[in-house]
Parts: sequence; C-alpha cells; structure tokens
Amino acid sequence: MKNQQRCLAGLLATALWVVALVAADDDNPTPAEQRAAVHWVAQEVVTARVLDAVAQRAVRGPVIYRDISVVDAKQFRIVPHQSVLVADGKIACVGEAASAPEAKGAFVVEGAGLYLSPGLVDMHVHISNLSEHLLHLACGNTTVRDMDGFPWILRMRRATQAGRLLAPTAYISGTIIAEQDWGGYMIPVKTAAEARQVVDQEVAAGYDFIKVHNRLRESLFDAVADEARLKGKDLVGHVPHGISIDHAVHAGHMRTLEHLKGFIDDGNKKVSSEDYNVALKDATVWLTPTFTSEIKVFTTGDAARRQLAQPEMRYVSATKRANWERDANLDPDWRARLKQALPAFLVPKSLANGRWRPCPSRWHDCCRCTRGGWRARTPPDPIFRFPATIYLRIY
Repeated sequence: MKNQQRCLAGLLATALWVVALVAADDDNPTPAEQRAAVHWVAQEVVTARVLDAVAQRAVRGPVIYRDISVVDAKQFRIVPHQSVLVADGKIACVGEAASAPEAKGAFVVEGAGLYLSPGLVDMHVHISNLSEHLLHLACGNTTVRDMDGFPWILRMRRATQAGRLLAPTAYISGTIIAEQDWGGYMIPVKTAAEARQVVDQEVAAGYDFIKVHNRLRESLFDAVADEARLKGKDLVGHVPHGISIDHAVHAGHMRTLEHLKGFIDDGNKKVSSEDYNVALKDATVWLTPTFTSEIKVFTTGDAARRQLAQPEMRYVSATKRANWERDANLDPDWRARLKQALPAFLVPKSLANGRWRPCPSRWHDCCRCTRGGWRARTPPDPIFRFPATIYLRIY
C-alpha cells in the first residue's frame, strides 16, 4: 500500500508539473485549454491506478508454461510441445514438455493451443501519458525506445525498475538537440561549445543515447556527434536538413536514422538524389521508418476510422484519439506523393544483403499472436512489405 501511495503521489506530482509547464507556455490559456489540462491530470491518475491494480494481480514466484509452442526468433521457427520455467524474473529453462522441470509452488499455464514469443521492441515512441504503457504491454511490447527524453521519463523508468510502476523496459534518448526549442520539446544550441555542453549534461543525467533533429547546421551536428562519440553514446535521430546521409553516417557515426529523414526531402516529399551505395557503404546503421505513420498519415477516411474502432484503441488516451481522428481527414494527395517516392529506395536490391536494414517501429501493427497461431497482417500499402527476416532484426 505504501508503494502504491508513493507511486500515485509521484505520478500526480509529475502530471501537475507538466500541466504547470503547459500553462507557463501560454500567458492566456483559454477555458477549454484549462479544462483539458485538468482532464489530463485526472486521466493520468486513473490510468496509474489501473496499472497499479494490474501489477498487484501479477503472479508472484515461479511460472511454468506447460506444453506450449515457442516462437524461436533467432531461427525463425515455431517449436511445439515445449515447457518453459520462469524463476526470479528470468527464463530458467526451456525444453521438451515431457521432461519439464518441477518447481515447488509454481503457477502453471497450460499451453496447449497457445504460443509463447519473446517480447517485442518498439523502436520509436514518444511517451506522453501512462495509457501508452497499457497499449504497449497489451500488444506484446515489453521494451520501448523513447525518442525524446525528459527528467520525468527518467523518473518513470526508475519507478518501473523498482517495481512501483508496470511499464515496458525503456531505453531513453536525451532531450532532442536542435537549433530551436519547439515550445520546450527540444534543447536549442547556437554554438559548438553549447552543443558539447548539452551532450555532457544528458550523459550525466543518465540518458542512453543522444538525438538530433531536422534543423541543426553541420558545425553543430559535428560537435554533437563528436562529443557523443567521446562519451561513448550512440547518436540517433533525424538526418538534419542540408546534411547528407553520407556525412551523417560516416562523419557523424549515426546508429539509427528515423522517419527516412535524409532519404526524403521534407519540403517536397521526393526522394533525395544521393547515391545510397556510397552513403551507406561499410556502415552499420539502422533505418526506423516508423509504422505509426500508417495510422497517422497514410490511412485516411473510412480506413482510418476502422483502425480507430479496433478494441485496442481503448488503451489510447482521448486526446490522442482525437488527434488521430483529425489526421484521418488529411489530404490524400500527400499520401499518394509519398507512396510513389518510397519504393525507389526502401529495399534496393543492391543493398539487400548489406549491413543496413529497415527497422520497423510498432511491429505489432503488422503481426499479431492469436490463440490459433501467428497471423500475418501485411499492411495494404506495398511500400511497407519488408522481408519477414527484417522484422526481428531490432537494434
């Protein structure tokens, strides 16, 4: 009970802090904005209680999954009639069901007709509310990569690690570094010295990697990249405007490139003229195209409304659902232009066996585990049909 009270109090304090920032950002918030802020706090408190209730009902002690089909993500196969022992929070044994070990007091899951797979990893998220933890866990995402870290997100991770909050394991980028602040969304830097100082501060705060954004001139990008390398941190994010993929990968040593930035010109949504064979030669880099765009941009009209009607949407906050409903009415011409551009480079034959790979975000949008087995849900747009082997090549 004390842990529950501490967790709720901490989350409420965080929520109030965020609302205070929102209010401070607007000298004259409207009554509607004020009501929305209060609603957001109330929503977070209710969600925290739900997460806590789920955690309280979690099975304690060892667990045996008996006679279950195991999804082997390394060998790309399903192994039937297995038993799996989980003890002390770790997988202790996997083997034939007939020779399954016994564990005193274990909770037994009869696995006939069921499948057990490794947890999925969402490689690009921006956590903005607690309901997203429920959504990720419900979809099998046990790990996430949060791409714009703030102190309150670090506090949530500490609460998760201490067992006070039910949420996926999180790897968190530092607050985005750019030349503008976007209303507090990023940390602006104007000189190379400032850029290096921000990197040092983010490393000291405990962030896992450093992220850059669209607007960051080359001298600042190089300072961020060099300082991240000196501190032993990966550099990730958008390829900034005016910087080639070649420079970002070979001079900046970027580890992941988000949203296909650099490959597509933000201004006209056309493929860049850069030679990818040169730009990606001998580079170990991952592309994260982010499948969430299929919901937020590529899907419009009735298709978007059907997506929003799916049962898992109940785990999404009312605010975010409203945003997605608004996005469903976007101009479809934008989708057509981008769809025409993407096939030219997503999986070029000359690079198919190279060291770079598309790294899908939100893989659960494309596959689901059901009682009857795995059912592929290839998105309707051919631009997203990656080879199945790529799905499991995550980070």
